[in-house]
Amino acid sequence: MKINKLKNLILLITLIIIFLIDFGLIANINNKWNETLKRIETLNSEISLKEEYIKNALEKRNEEFKWALFLFVLSNFIGVILLYLYRKEKNEYEQKLYDEKEKAIITLKSIGDAVITIDENANVTFLNLVAQKILHCSKEEVIGKKINDILNLIDIKTNKPIDLEIKKILRLGKIRVMDENIGLINKNNKLFEIEDSVASIKNKEGKILGAVFVFHDVTEQNKYRKKLVENEKIMLQQSKLSAMADMLENMAHHWRQPLSLISTLATGLKIKKQINDLDDNYLIESLENINQSSQNLSKIIDDFTIFLRPTNKKNDYFLLDKSLEKVITIFQSNLKENNIKVNINTKEKIGFYGCENELMQIFIGIINNCIDAVVSKKDRFIFIDIYKKEKEIEISFLDSGGGIPNDIIDRIFEPYFTTKYKTQGKGISLYIIEGMVKNLFSGIIKVENENFSFKDKKLSGAKFSIFLKLEETLV
Repeated sequence: MKINKLKNLILLITLIIIFLIDFGLIANINNKWNETLKRIETLNSEISLKEEYIKNALEKRNEEFKWALFLFVLSNFIGVILLYLYRKEKNEYEQKLYDEKEKAIITLKSIGDAVITIDENANVTFLNLVAQKILHCSKEEVIGKKINDILNLIDIKTNKPIDLEIKKILRLGKIRVMDENIGLINKNNKLFEIEDSVASIKNKEGKILGAVFVFHDVTEQNKYRKKLVENEKIMLQQSKLSAMADMLENMAHHWRQPLSLISTLATGLKIKKQINDLDDNYLIESLENINQSSQNLSKIIDDFTIFLRPTNKKNDYFLLDKSLEKVITIFQSNLKENNIKVNINTKEKIGFYGCENELMQIFIGIINNCIDAVVSKKDRFIFIDIYKKEKEIEISFLDSGGGIPNDIIDRIFEPYFTTKYKTQGKGISLYIIEGMVKNLFSGIIKVENENFSFKDKKLSGAKFSIFLKLEETLV
C-alpha cells in the first residue's frame, strides 16, 4: 500500500516534473514562436518596403522606358522625315542640274555662234550645228580628235598659221580673246573671217575640266565694214570740202583788213611819189606797215592750213586751251561781225597726248554748229569749259541758240542727218565728229539741251560735251 503511494507520488512528481519540463519547453517554444512571429512580421515589413521600393522602381523604370521609347520613335520619325526631305531635295537638285544641263546643251546647239568644247587633254567633246556647218564636218568625224587638228587658223594679213595655245589656256584658266584678222579654213579650203574667244571650264573647286571655243563668221560683216570705212572717208572728204568754203569765207574776213591797209599804204606812196612829197621816214614807215600786214596774212594762211594738215604723230603733247585759242582765232572775224561773244573757262592748264590738228578739226566743227545756232538770236553767246574730273577730261560747248528740238536730238549723230537745207550745210558733220572722237581719241561725245542764266538773263541752248580718258593726259 505504501509502495503504491510511493509509486503514485513518484509518478505524480514525475508527472509534475514532466509537466514543468513540458511547460518550460512550451514556454520556450512559445517565446521562440513569438520571436519567430516578430521576425516574420519584421521580414514582412521589410519585404513590403522592398516590394514598395521595387514597385516604385519598376514604375519609374517603366515611365523612363515609355519616354525612351517615345524619344526613340520620335527620333526615328524625324530621321525618316529628314531622310525624305534630303532625298526629295537631292532629286530636285539632280533634276534641276539635269534641266540646266539640257538647257545649256540646247543653248549651245541653237545659238548663232559656233561652239566647240574640249576636255583637259584638248580632245573635242562637243560641237554645235553652226560649228559643223562652218567646218563642213559631222559631229562623229571630230569628237575625240585634238582641236588643233580640226581648226586651221591663219592670220588673214600675213597668211601665217595661228596656234590656239590650248595648253597655255588650260594651264592659266583664263579667257582669251583672239586678235583681229583671224581666218579659218575648213576641210573644203573655204576661208571664213572669224571673231573668237577661248575660255576654260572649271568645277567649283577650281579644277580645269576643259575649255570652250566660241567663234562666229564675220566675213560679210567685214565686207560691210570696209565699205562703211570707205563711205566714211568719202563723207569726211566731202565734209572737209564743204567746210573749206566756210573756212575760205572766214579767211576772206581776216584778209580784208590787212589787204585794205596794204592797198591804202601803196596808194599813199604812189600819190606822194607823183607829187614829189615822198620822204624817207614816211616811206620806211609805210613799208614796215606793209611788211607787218603781209606777215599777218602769212600767219592767217598758216592758221587756216591747220584744218587741212593731217597729224603725222599720234602722240604729240599739247595744251588743250592753246589748241582752242588757235581755233577761236580762225573764227575771230566771223564772231566779231555777228557780235557773238565766246566765254572760255579753263581753270587749269591741261595737257594731252594725241592728234592736235584732228582735235582742232572737231572743235571747228562744233563751234560752226554753235555759230549757226546763235547767229539768228538776240543773245549770242558760246560758253566753252575745259576741266578735269576724276578719270577723264570734259570739254563742253554750250550755246544760247535755244536748243535742239526733242524729236530730233537723238538723231543728230546719224549719217546724212541735218537740220539745215542742203544748200546751207557746211563744216564737218556731227556724224563725222562723233566718229573722230571715238576712233581717234577713244572718247565719247554727248549732246543735251540746257537751261541756264548769264548776266541776269535766262537762256537755253544745246550743250555738246566731249569726254577724253584721263590716263591719256598730263597736267
